[in-house]
Amino acid sequence: MHSSYKQLLIVEVCPHDNNTPSWANINSSDKVNNDGFTVVNQHKEHKPSSTAGNSRESANSEPASYHPRRLIGTKVNDGAGDQPAVVTVQRRLMAFVRRLQKDITEEQLCLWLVAVGIQGIKCKKLVSKDGKQFQYNTTFFVSCVAVLKDLFYNEQTWPAGCEL
Repeated sequence: MHSSYKQLLIVEVCPHDNNTPSWANINSSDKVNNDGFTVVNQHKEHKPSSTAGNSRESANSEPASYHPRRLIGTKVNDGAGDQPAVVTVQRRLMAFVRRLQKDITEEQLCLWLVAVGIQGIKCKKLVSKDGKQFQYNTTFFVSCVAVLKDLFYNEQTWPAGCEL
């Protein structure tokens, strides 16, 4: 019971005879603990890989994460020499801005954000699919370039009372 994998203890409900084996008897590898319970492993035990560099997990470590680490390239290629120019598209920050007055327009919100220093801003006033209109407030979808992350996520940038 000192394995690093989770184990399940299964009690046989039907009487044991040779004609009707239980699920635990079929799927167990003849592991019975001191209490008479059949021990069934939830995961297969992994054998150590002969090439540790090619394995997603090593013999003494935790299983690999489901979310791989994101790498962001840093090499700049202007197309000089033998290599063709490869240009990336900048990531944009996006947020839903809620609880603004109903009569605020996209242009007014864009002008506010340009005045506080956010350049390249795009604002889109959201409309409900079923045509429902809220009585007091409205919501906008706002995006800008990722370089302005600190300014974009600063509370002092946004009008008092709005929610991101």
